[in-house]
Amino acid sequence: MAKKVIVLDAGHGGKDVGSLWHNGNFEKDYNLKIVTAVSNLLSTVNIMCFITRITDTTLDNDDRIKYLNDFSGNNDLVDVYSFHTNAFDKKTEGTEILLSQSNTVDTEWSKAFLNEYCKLFKFTNRGIVRKKGSNGTDYYYMHRLTESNVKVKIIEFGFGDCLSDMVKLINNFEAIAFFTAQQIAYRY
Repeated sequence: MAKKVIVLDAGHGGKDVGSLWHNGNFEKDYNLKIVTAVSNLLSTVNIMCFITRITDTTLDNDDRIKYLNDFSGNNDLVDVYSFHTNAFDKKTEGTEILLSQSNTVDTEWSKAFLNEYCKLFKFTNRGIVRKKGSNGTDYYYMHRLTESNVKVKIIEFGFGDCLSDMVKLINNFEAIAFFTAQQIAYRY
């Protein structure tokens, strides 16, 4: 019997540190911490999640995609929530969700998540981003290389290199984890 599978992805890891935060910390550490917290919270309401990494290990793009695609054969839908923080110029701020060009299933959920998250935690709402590569396919490898029933939502919680966003991410960590778990749980 086909079913839904939830996968929480802690972006980056190991040698791939992701962005450098304003305070010198690495994105990979926040991503792992929030995935662990959200997974633990979901387990308290009997929602089982798979996690791409549970320690600070390097998971290259091919391994990450293989892990996600391995679920697709026997399931109606593989829901992936990939957790990240952004970085740009130390001034840009806000939260966004990156969706595949073909992913219309998650549009309403993503809009609602962003609206409520940004209102609660005082982040700038940067909206839903769908980005094309130069050849017209999805720009982000997680969207481009996953199977058609693997729906990836890349949540950029804020800009770690921006002091105001970083402070909100750190000071509201538990509430952000709870909110994120709650929003995911509402779907199942």
